[in-house]
Formats: sequence, structure tokens, C-alpha cells
Amino acid sequence: MAQISAGSQPTGISINRSGLSTGGGDVVGRDSVGGDNIGGDKITINAFVGAEKAYQADDNDLGSARPPRLLPYLTDRAEQLRYLTGALQRQFDRGLNKPVTFFAIGSDDDCLDSFVEQILYLRLPSILNVNGLPPAILFRSLQWPSANVLSDQSLQSTVNQLDGMKDQIHDMLGLRSGASTSMVEQKLANIRASCFFHVALQACDWSASQATLVEAWLHWLNELHPSKVPFPIITVVSIGYPSDFFGRLRWQRALSILRRDINSLTISTEFALSAYVLPRLRSVRFDDVELWIREYVDNADREVLRRHVRRYFLRRRLFSMFGIGDRTLPMYQTAEAVKLALRDKSVRLVAP
Repeated sequence: MAQISAGSQPTGISINRSGLSTGGGDVVGRDSVGGDNIGGDKITINAFVGAEKAYQADDNDLGSARPPRLLPYLTDRAEQLRYLTGALQRQFDRGLNKPVTFFAIGSDDDCLDSFVEQILYLRLPSILNVNGLPPAILFRSLQWPSANVLSDQSLQSTVNQLDGMKDQIHDMLGLRSGASTSMVEQKLANIRASCFFHVALQACDWSASQATLVEAWLHWLNELHPSKVPFPIITVVSIGYPSDFFGRLRWQRALSILRRDINSLTISTEFALSAYVLPRLRSVRFDDVELWIREYVDNADREVLRRHVRRYFLRRRLFSMFGIGDRTLPMYQTAEAVKLALRDKSVRLVAP
């Protein structure tokens, strides 16, 4: 379960605090709904992008491992988001509400975790709003079994691991371990919130056992009857792989098997309307970074920062064949370039 410190809520993000019970701690999102404690994050978002404007590039932030949080949103993700939105909207238009799972496969440069945040904080609230659904979202990051745990390929092992996954949902909903499907349906109907689950995997962990467990998970989700669960249940499974040349070369065969296994699930008749593979993510253009600097950078010399960052894009273009092509960088490299530029003393504004 994601945890948000009550004292560090960013500007622009509104947390639904009705019936809030933190148990004496500083964890926001433990709502009491219908008298039962719900251990998820019930979040209502007003303007997540507005919160990003509050990002301060001080020494601590610049020295952190994570890049400025807005930057991964700059990539051209229109195709991926359009695909996700279309799949969900088709369900609503047909009067269906089957649980939906999306698979996002990308390199470490693709910042898949930030893509998941973009869906949670921007895209999903917009989809709920236009369809007249409650804005509350119950979010849970699920702990998927590792490759070592799944080394046993027996049926009983798969059943045990699936029970462990289901118990994470039971815990989130305040249900006992081993609760029946009907109890889960009743609880989901009562909380009046959409559910958003995230599973983060690595290609190196993929195996036949993983594929079997993913299929079992999809089967269980399909057991939840749409007429008894009136609000969307969405899962994003992000699968990352190394971005460096030798890493990609090493895992090339594993990636082929992974894509084959996932595609076979999504094209099957059983999961035709409930499982999708998202298109691959793309890179960041220098124009996108310029826009970010103009709109969101308040504590640095924008022109000097722009020139510093531009060097990285020009260098990339010079190394390409004849310098022809778009000036683009992978997301994470773009973020690192901006971090390095922000560390330069010439970029910092001098107080009068």
C-alpha cells in the first residue's frame, strides 16, 4: 500500500478525508467506509500537474537518485494513453464493467513507475469524470512473488501464490484471509471507489511459472461479476528490462518469450475484453523540455538552463548518422541531463 505523509501533501492533490482513521500515525488514506477499515489509499485528484509546479530543485532534491518528477511525463505517451482510454471507454459504452489489466513492457529508461503515476493521477480521474463515476480511487501496489518463490511449477504452488495475491486485496478491503469472491464483491460495491492495482516485474524474473500465475490472476479477476461490482477495477502490470546495449542483448531471448506469453493471453477469447498490451513508450523531444522549463522552472535562470540541457540533445544528434533525425533522448537520460544542468552554479538565480 502506498503511504502518503499527512504533513507532506503536495499542493493540488486533495485527499478524501471523510471518516479518516490513521490509527495515531501519519498515514493518509485509511478510510472507514461502512464501518470497516479500508487499508488502501482513497485518493481524489484535483490537479496533479499543479502539484508538480511546487517541485523545488534544492540541494537535497538535486542529489537524490530520482529525477525531477515531472520530466518522465514529457515523453510522447499519447498513443499509450489513447489506447488505454479507448479500451476503458469501450467497456463503459457497452455497459460492461469487467476488471481490466494492461501490460506495459519497457526498458529502465522508460520510467514505467512514472507512467503508472500518470495513469493514476491524471488519466484515470479524467476517464471517471467524463463517465459520471465517483472520483475516489483505491490504490494498491501488489507484491508479486519473485522468481525464486515461483521455482516450483506445480499446480498447488500456483494456487498457494494466487491465494497470497488475493489476501493482499482482502487486507486492503479489511476482509479476513481467504474471504470468498462474494465477500470481495460486496465490499467493493460498498466502498463506492474504483480500484487501481499495480504489479511491477522485471524481465529477468519471467518464467513459465510467472506466466501461469498471471493467467490465474486474470481468471480470478474475471470471477468478479460486473453487475455486483459497479466501479472499475484496473490493473497495470509493468515489466522492465535493462536499457543498456549489453543488457538488452543478454535478455533478448527472455524478452521474446515474455512478449509471446503476454500476447497469447491478450489474444485469447477468454481475456479478449479484459487484458491488453500497451504500445511501447517513446522518447523525449527537446521541445518538451523547453516547455517544461518555461512552465515550471521558477528558481533557476531559464535561458541558461535551456542552453545547458540543449547540449545533451545536440551531442546525441552528432553521434547519430550524419546528424540527421529528431533530437530526442530516453526519458531517464533526459531527467539526468536536467539534474546535472540544475547543479551548475551558473543556472541558479542570485538573490538581489
